[in-house]
Amino acid sequence: MENNNISFKIETIELLDYSLSGKDKNIPVEAVFNFDINIEHRFDVQNNRVIAITNFKILVEGIEDVLGSASISCIYNISEMKKYIDGKDVNLPDEFITTINSLSLSTSRGILFTLFRGTILHNAILPVINPLDFKKEGK
Repeated sequence: MENNNISFKIETIELLDYSLSGKDKNIPVEAVFNFDINIEHRFDVQNNRVIAITNFKILVEGIEDVLGSASISCIYNISEMKKYIDGKDVNLPDEFITTINSLSLSTSRGILFTLFRGTILHNAILPVINPLDFKKEGK
């Protein structure tokens, strides 16, 4: 498949779920935050949409409990999506999926900061992440 430029736009952003627990935990200023991140892709072919759902769990080294979590959906409208449909399969180029992942992670970073600002997770800023680290599972 040729890798052509794909025309697309962000259609909407939705906060699907979030939680903050461990409000009674004493988080030191020098705490090291860890993020368990998953990106799930869904396709709405009839409406030319790719839906990237980013799921986050926020942990602190030395504390077993998940202190915060969030699920954020970034919905993209893809021009000429039908070109990438083969039967029941959607075959978008890997480079395009990497772009979607990068945009979704960056958008989520701002949302996470807004959600947890002024809480025990105020300093849990999602680091810059290589979107290539998220590999496509199975086909």
